[in-house]
Amino acid sequence: MRFGFNGKRRLIFAAGVIFAAMGTVARAQSTTPTTDTVLSRMDSASRTFTGMQASIDRLIYSYFAEDESKDNGKVFLASKNGETRIRIDITDPGQQSLVIEKGWIRLYNKRLNQLQEREIGKTQQHDLAEFLLVGFGQSGADIRRLYDPAVRGTDKIDGKPVVILELKPKAGSEAASKITSITLWLDSGKWIPVRTKVTQPSKDTHTVTYRDLKMGAPGNKSFDLDLPKDVKRIPF
Repeated sequence: MRFGFNGKRRLIFAAGVIFAAMGTVARAQSTTPTTDTVLSRMDSASRTFTGMQASIDRLIYSYFAEDESKDNGKVFLASKNGETRIRIDITDPGQQSLVIEKGWIRLYNKRLNQLQEREIGKTQQHDLAEFLLVGFGQSGADIRRLYDPAVRGTDKIDGKPVVILELKPKAGSEAASKITSITLWLDSGKWIPVRTKVTQPSKDTHTVTYRDLKMGAPGNKSFDLDLPKDVKRIPF
């Protein structure tokens, strides 16, 4: 088969377009890891995870009221010998501290000087805060046991590449009665969340962005509420 000059030029151009398209597909495939790959890398990260602390920005959206509110504060998380300790301080606009440790949930409202507490072991109920911290220290096997995971693509947060992982709670689990999904924006280097979004059956959402994140277990004093003697204890 013979081609004239114009025919050759068109053929070369067409071939270039095809190869360019193939390159784009290859790049897209190589930059979006599979779900198995992501869980494997989270596995590796979990082996050396002892804790973290970070500043947080939280956005709460009420589907029914079509309203949203924002607050910020700090989070502290320590994990040792299978025990996890959590503290979340909301400093603006409110002044509240939530601590989850040793089978108890405690919520202290500084402005009202009120303490609410509940023993998890008796109620078997988990706080929403625990779902917001999924992905910190959990192994891939733990995640598969509790959720159905799926990678939903890639993005950037504050200019850094992230992988988006969606977790849907297993049918019939306790989590399934409280949430419909957890979306994690995972740092593609550290394989921990830099943003987490929890969606509830009511379609309300809680989104937390972690900033100035520091790895390593916080000191024990980070989890002390330091309550005043006249604190009012009310039912949780």
